[in-house]
Amino acid sequence: MTRESLPTPYGVMPVDLTLDVSETKLFTCNFLAGSISELSLTSDGQLRRAPRECALAHPGIPEKVRSLGPSSAAKELGLPEGFPEEGSHPHGVACHPDGKWVVFCDLGTSNLTVFSLPLGAAFDSSEPDFVLRAHVAPDNNRHYLAGTRLIRFSPNGQFLFSVNELDHTISSYRFDAAQGTLIPCGPPCMTVPQDWLDGIPPRPYMYNAQPNYNAGLAVSPDGRHVYTSARGHDSVAGFLIQADGTLVPTIQQRVGSGGRTPWSITFINNDYLLVANQNADDPTARQPGGQHADPERLAPAGREPGNLTVFQRDSATGALRPSGALWEAPHILSTQTARHSKR
Repeated sequence: MTRESLPTPYGVMPVDLTLDVSETKLFTCNFLAGSISELSLTSDGQLRRAPRECALAHPGIPEKVRSLGPSSAAKELGLPEGFPEEGSHPHGVACHPDGKWVVFCDLGTSNLTVFSLPLGAAFDSSEPDFVLRAHVAPDNNRHYLAGTRLIRFSPNGQFLFSVNELDHTISSYRFDAAQGTLIPCGPPCMTVPQDWLDGIPPRPYMYNAQPNYNAGLAVSPDGRHVYTSARGHDSVAGFLIQADGTLVPTIQQRVGSGGRTPWSITFINNDYLLVANQNADDPTARQPGGQHADPERLAPAGREPGNLTVFQRDSATGALRPSGALWEAPHILSTQTARHSKR
């Protein structure tokens, strides 16, 4: 592997990126900058900046609040001090399979923003084609908004799914490919047991004070099931995608992630789901050296090495079972698989 080019993104802390269908455009979400970027990809693999970039200032979060900073903004909105929803924090991007649309989700505002992709030209970042505010979290939730973290299209492009970090849910939307609009397919579904959440006593607000934060999202290549990972409950939940786009939990509902703090999930063809756990399941897990490592090299609590766990999927029921394949690695946050052809 050779590093061909490394252009600087327009904003700070790019957290998600995707190629369009033609593989000539690369879109990024810049979490701290509150912006999105488009870069062009040349035929020889070079990345170049495209002429447009967009700061996602959305309705519902006043511009004066966005300029105040986190603590003051939280007070202005009547939210607990330190609340992360003081402004725009794009966190997920997905391109429609027909190549005509790109959608961004914003964890800070819980908005889904749709842009059209003109053939052979940069998208017009100044004029979104459609903006939808995701559902407001229930009154008993410690966060005001859902916290849309990642989005993925179904293989046929009919539906868009959003994993919501702050209120432990997944949402499904019907996508109108002619108009570029989104319509919710029923209410969002919980990804972790409500009784488990209710059993965790409230704590003074601080970032990461919740018992669980949803993270990963993956749609099976056959379009039958969608899965989410939960950091805190340390599980992977599965849902059947019905013909109208509504989601129904699989009979299995959820399975342990094979470790702790599962950040990322992705499919390896149609049969296997790869789960990236930031930490190992064993709190006494050692740093490199395995069972015979020096006791003085024990990882401190919360700093244990992570792992990659592979689950085999039953395409009929959506159930997951550990395949026995597991790789230990330090603090894994994300993983992706690449298409390849036999030569």
